[in-house]
Amino acid sequence: MPRVEKRNNKNGVVYKIWAYIGYDSSGKQIRKVATYVPTVSGAAGKKEAELYAIKFENEEIRKYQSGVTVSANKTTFSDFIPVWRENWGIGRVSEGTLNSYVDTLKRYFVPAFGNIALGKINAIMIEKVFSSRMKDLKVATIKRAFVALSSVFKYAYKKGIITENPCDRVELPSERVERKAAGTNRKEINCFTIPQSKIFLNALKGSYPVSFGTRTRTNSAGEKYSVSAYTSLHEIPTKYVAYFYVALFSGLRRGE
Repeated sequence: MPRVEKRNNKNGVVYKIWAYIGYDSSGKQIRKVATYVPTVSGAAGKKEAELYAIKFENEEIRKYQSGVTVSANKTTFSDFIPVWRENWGIGRVSEGTLNSYVDTLKRYFVPAFGNIALGKINAIMIEKVFSSRMKDLKVATIKRAFVALSSVFKYAYKKGIITENPCDRVELPSERVERKAAGTNRKEINCFTIPQSKIFLNALKGSYPVSFGTRTRTNSAGEKYSVSAYTSLHEIPTKYVAYFYVALFSGLRRGE
């Protein structure tokens, strides 16, 4: 329950209100203070102030639980992760996915700007994290990390904690940059020559032998009998032939 205290000042009677909305990460109780000027006097004025105090406390608790009361200039990225996890993550994504997001944030981003206030983190700082990880991470991994990071700033922006999502200005490294960093390019990729392609396609039309050794089987009556070794010819299934023709003639990229 909020605490309400009557005060007298030069303008008349006012009420000081203390609302207790929760505890911070160090276990210290968080409180919000407000001043209310009643529209009536006496006991009716006090009752009016008490009703306002309850409304004020409930509203501040709602804001705190949704993360709205977090200050962009004071709350660091590390401190905001639990707020985002509790209010955005739980119930929205699976527990495994959420734990993976949190692990990614702590592994790659907290070391870089975990102690920096949310409102002071910009796109360049984020891009530096990705560029410094190019030797260790694949492009797909970087994109998954960006999804986790972006969800944090999207939530902070939606709740009015920050005025802009810095992830909207981030340019992620491309696959071409990754190949360059690794010292490879398209010309160094091995592929079929035209004669090799013809040999390969002709091979798809032929039959290939499959050999089976001597073995024992059991008939429906439970009697065992021996099957002699034999070899049979098989053809490559049509679906695989079609797959290799498409792969050779369409020019599709690896991901496609």
